[in-house]
Amino acid sequence: MSDTAVQGIFDEIQGVNAHFMKCWANGDFKSLSEIYTENCKILATGCDTQLGRQAAHDMFSGEFKQGFVKVILKSDEVGPGDAKDAAFEYGHYTFCDKDDKELDYGKYVVIWKRINGKLQMYLDMFNSNKA
Repeated sequence: MSDTAVQGIFDEIQGVNAHFMKCWANGDFKSLSEIYTENCKILATGCDTQLGRQAAHDMFSGEFKQGFVKVILKSDEVGPGDAKDAAFEYGHYTFCDKDDKELDYGKYVVIWKRINGKLQMYLDMFNSNKA
């Protein structure tokens, strides 16, 4: 697999992540939830598995209302380069308040599925590095 192919998937995921961060900053959790597949699964620290777009909307909008008004996503690894049907992403996240004070940080793994030609989050697992 070529580095160019992997770079293409990396760029595609970065574009979706940029949209995710913009939706979060704008409090647009309807658009953010549409980044996920309809049958998505979200495995977050300290709670049961969240199922579906409505659960994504409710969980993330709740975090936003608690002051987590900015999220930064940084991909460390993505693949495979061909990603015809699915891809993976491993990275780190940071949540900040309105003054850019760091509230939480941790790591995540996303399994992406290609639906109607575009990658969407199917399985999103993240956990905090804070005790």
